[in-house]
Amino acid sequence: MKSLFLPVHVFFLLIFSLLFAKACMAFEIRDLVEYVDPFIGVRDPGSNTTIGPQLPFGSINPGPDTKDGGPDGYHPARPIRGFSQNHVSGTGGGGKYGHILISPQIGLAIDKEGHDSEKAGEIAMAHYYSVRLTRYDIRVELTPTEHAAIYRLTFPQSEEAHILFDLGHNIPGDIAGSWTGGYLEAGEVKIDSENNRITGWGQYYGGWQAEAYRVYFVAEISKASSAHGVWKDGKIQAGEKTVAVAAPKERIGAYFQYSTGEEEVVHLKIAVSFRSIEQAEKHLREEIPGWDFAAVAAAARAKWNEYLSTILIDDPTATREQLTIFYTALYHTAIMPRDRTGDCPWEDYAGPYWDDHYAIWDTFRTLFPLYALVKPSIVRDNINSFITRFHRNGKVMDAFIAGRDGGSPQGGDAVDTVIADAYLKGITGVDWYEAYAILKDAAENKRLPAYREHDRGWIPDDLVEGWPPASVSKTLEFAYNDFTTALVARGLGFMEDYERYLRRSRQWENLWSSRTKSNQPGSRSFSGFIRPRRSNMAWVSYDPDKWYTWDGPFFYEGSAWTYSYYVPHDVHRLIQLMGGPEKFVARTKYAFENNLIDLGNEPSFLVARLFNYALRPDLTSYYVRKSMAHWTLDGYPGNEDSGAMSSWYIFSALGFFPVAGQDLYLINGPLFKKCTIQLENGKKLVVEGINASEENIYVAALTINGEEYDKNWLRHSEIKDGGRLVFQMAAEPTDWGKTVPVPASFPAPSIR
Repeated sequence: MKSLFLPVHVFFLLIFSLLFAKACMAFEIRDLVEYVDPFIGVRDPGSNTTIGPQLPFGSINPGPDTKDGGPDGYHPARPIRGFSQNHVSGTGGGGKYGHILISPQIGLAIDKEGHDSEKAGEIAMAHYYSVRLTRYDIRVELTPTEHAAIYRLTFPQSEEAHILFDLGHNIPGDIAGSWTGGYLEAGEVKIDSENNRITGWGQYYGGWQAEAYRVYFVAEISKASSAHGVWKDGKIQAGEKTVAVAAPKERIGAYFQYSTGEEEVVHLKIAVSFRSIEQAEKHLREEIPGWDFAAVAAAARAKWNEYLSTILIDDPTATREQLTIFYTALYHTAIMPRDRTGDCPWEDYAGPYWDDHYAIWDTFRTLFPLYALVKPSIVRDNINSFITRFHRNGKVMDAFIAGRDGGSPQGGDAVDTVIADAYLKGITGVDWYEAYAILKDAAENKRLPAYREHDRGWIPDDLVEGWPPASVSKTLEFAYNDFTTALVARGLGFMEDYERYLRRSRQWENLWSSRTKSNQPGSRSFSGFIRPRRSNMAWVSYDPDKWYTWDGPFFYEGSAWTYSYYVPHDVHRLIQLMGGPEKFVARTKYAFENNLIDLGNEPSFLVARLFNYALRPDLTSYYVRKSMAHWTLDGYPGNEDSGAMSSWYIFSALGFFPVAGQDLYLINGPLFKKCTIQLENGKKLVVEGINASEENIYVAALTINGEEYDKNWLRHSEIKDGGRLVFQMAAEPTDWGKTVPVPASFPAPSIR
């Protein structure tokens, strides 16, 4: 007779499975797609967000391209040229992608500007895009899967209906006017007319991180064509089925011709791979096996609702505008980077592979800390992807696009801070000794030679190398990289590294000039700025009030006003150098009131929070809320930067903000009366803002899990497993959070 009792290990496995299933069932999903407006960041072309839909972290991002479209490929006031299958979002630089352009037409125009069409009835949603091309009276609708997209094309009655494929089209060369240019280096297109099918590949050069990369595609059409052909450099080859690039910069493509009735629908589905045509075929077969456009759109909408439900807002006083700005920001946090696991160019590798970091200098401060809180598996898989790249490429660069590591970092070694942030927050599933090898290599080999020489810890302006020639801002960023590396070293037991990198991280002070003054009206009482210096210790003449551009010198996209605050590991020393807490507060208020802090660039992200270190959290609340007004229904203050600006807003609305690279959040108080963050581990973090409103912006009291809490900062460890933060909000400043202890860096002895 068989025993009726389960083995112990099976019993506990069953219990665990039931508990896990219960936790999963507890995840509430709401229909929040209605609050996503992809025109935010498009109405203001300077934000450069993509208008086309994709799945959360999906590989493909189809959408319209236009002349003067910028890095994202689209300008709302220009005619539509066609629909390409990949875009970057929120970026600066020269743009990227824009390959495999599809142009439905009446008649056949193969010139790159010859088929541009005005538009009407444009609809953009997280999961769906639709527009009518008025030149042809063709309605174009599209919706994506992970690696594929399906188009629904509604034609008028015509004997001259065409679908054009342009393999030569690319955003850096044809749309954004990148300084690197952009062109097709090699490629091939093949038509299978019997199966209404087209396949091909292109090797592209240009845009940010200009190294060449390949893209493969397979497309199928639901209707048999009446004619077909290929073309090259303006010459049509009717009836031909194959065309290839013979020399770089040639343009090639193909077309199908149809006889259509009034309002006739033709479906087109296309899959894109960065690995092979065979992989693209697999994507198309598995992700869109039929022609059910509505089913694909519904599945895409469901995916977005699941992601957007990570944060649920329950505030009856919240306006439609507030909810739209918030959930569109949350949407923008899931565009880039992209999960291309299983579709990377390395055919012998099937592990985690995340692409389109454009660039981590933008995203390490807010986007990755947001993932660390709500979806730590994303951070885990990105770091494991870093480790693989380090083993294969010998480096992990700030920007990684279309599978290419390369180029100079904009600032410091931002990857280091992502790794350190995850380690200090206890994210599991990473071999931290393997990850530390990346940090160690950067500290010993990637920091500029002048910074590393004899552990100088700062960069003399006459010894700066590479692009950008930003000796001061790179010094500050390398110093912080050293600090966060030191913390990981200590945790792993590498005490010699810890002491050395910690000591080196303090050497930024060699660039502090206590006598330097601003020339701004009314600012002469504030002394001390970060300043360029030569190797002989002589100060370099510069203008502390000037905003320096992307090519420097001295600073990368910022001024001495912003960068003089960028020492996240040494804020208490900075306050001393600025004359003590009272002087620090007066100076920082002056900087905000006179628009000297550039809200459109990431180095400014922490400045409004630094009042907490001077025990003035009321001013943090005031200037954070004032800054949030720059996030509007039109766009963001500057480039959206791949989710960086959006995650800044999300943390600000939740009421606490990360110091990336440390187990630390600085409190400012919530925008909404109640938010529920549904954590990946099944727990919930509830943030209540009693009396929160546009007027009630100051924290009067705070309890955490029912216990009174008077510090103006908290640790990740206090919220990572859920709980309840209850804020009492007031219309006037209060005494809450104005007593010690002040915010501290991750516990570490001071070495000077």
